[in-house]
Amino acid sequence: MECGAYLQYRKASNSDMEAAAGQWAFGYLSAYNMWSAGSGRAPVPQIPEYPTVLAYLDKHCRDAPLAKVRDGVEHLIYELTPQGSPPPDGPIKSLPGWPPEPKK
Repeated sequence: MECGAYLQYRKASNSDMEAAAGQWAFGYLSAYNMWSAGSGRAPVPQIPEYPTVLAYLDKHCRDAPLAKVRDGVEHLIYELTPQGSPPPDGPIKSLPGWPPEPKK
């Protein structure tokens, strides 16, 4: 989802879309932690509470309305793990082994 659409849903208090975006973000954080276990990357030690994650995504999307909500979640992962900020060439998608390859 693009940040512009996300912000419109948040502004309109569209609870269904807001819940979908929030739940998707939590699923992404959980999936990252599962992936990190076998990748040598640090997991997110403690996933923030729901309102905190949405507030972070709100700020990310206001600051970068052309970005994707996924980018905001990836930046949040970097802020919450020992790696620190995202590398200059982009978030997780630029890391070796990300996204994980499907099992055959």
